[in-house]
Amino acid sequence: MEHIKIILERYFKKKEIGKFLSIEKEQGQKIFNNWDEIIGEEYKELTKPYRILNNKLFIYVENSVIISELIYKKKKIIEKINKKFSIVIKDLVFKIKQ
Repeated sequence: MEHIKIILERYFKKKEIGKFLSIEKEQGQKIFNNWDEIIGEEYKELTKPYRILNNKLFIYVENSVIISELIYKKKKIIEKINKKFSIVIKDLVFKIKQ
């Protein structure tokens, strides 16, 4: 019996979904590697991006106060990411780090 991972990889390769997933992963890595520059000195120790899914960037945040502050800056952060990396992030999702 084949492992599910092998079956899924074969399926994605056949449907060329794998190509899309690797591009999304590569773009995400660029954002993660340059996060300090994107978010700025004030928030770099208080935030950490952890996932991109359906053009949404998911970010861990230290507390609800930081979330409130970043909600006001959300549009500018998205514009900065999209311009710098020539990708399409449509939304930021904040989650308090446990």
